[in-house]
Amino acid sequence: MKAIIAATTKGIIGNKAGGLLWKCKPDMQHFKRMTTGNLLLVGASTYRDMAKSWPKDKEFLPDRALAIVHYNSSEDELRSYLRDEDQWKLSFHSGGTTREIYEECEHLGSAWDGTYLIGGAVTYDLFIDYCDTIYLTTIKLAIDIEPSPLTVSYGPIMTSKIMLSDWQAFSVDAIDETTKVEARFDLLELNPR
Repeated sequence: MKAIIAATTKGIIGNKAGGLLWKCKPDMQHFKRMTTGNLLLVGASTYRDMAKSWPKDKEFLPDRALAIVHYNSSEDELRSYLRDEDQWKLSFHSGGTTREIYEECEHLGSAWDGTYLIGGAVTYDLFIDYCDTIYLTTIKLAIDIEPSPLTVSYGPIMTSKIMLSDWQAFSVDAIDETTKVEARFDLLELNPR
């Protein structure tokens, strides 16, 4: 399984009202390029934020399916965010161990090109150990944002779950010419054991 993680240089990935704190076309293009044709493993809160902000007249995440991990949300509530014609792409996972959910998603992902872990923080924490590749996007914000009750951070995941010495890193930088937001794309591949 592969993981896609996006964060700012301060480790902030979004706000609790839903959505990202930046607009960066290279980041969105990178996400689309990497995830199209794949099954996306996502937590209920992150899915909810994405679905709420998606234009209602457009297909939700075209050419992708979603495996939604949820424990405190009803499937009916989660389905309510998408148009009827997008319902086919959803599967729900709330029972079993993390390993059982991972294996079920890998099985579902075999019908696609593969499986990508796309967050949020709790879902990363649960499943990052099953990843052999991480696509980490770091956004350099021109404004100074301090963590607050309105922001969500990925810091504990990176420090507690990912031992950087176990990974090889390859990097490339990009800039959104319209917004001038800078992004750094890192590919982390797990070293052979």
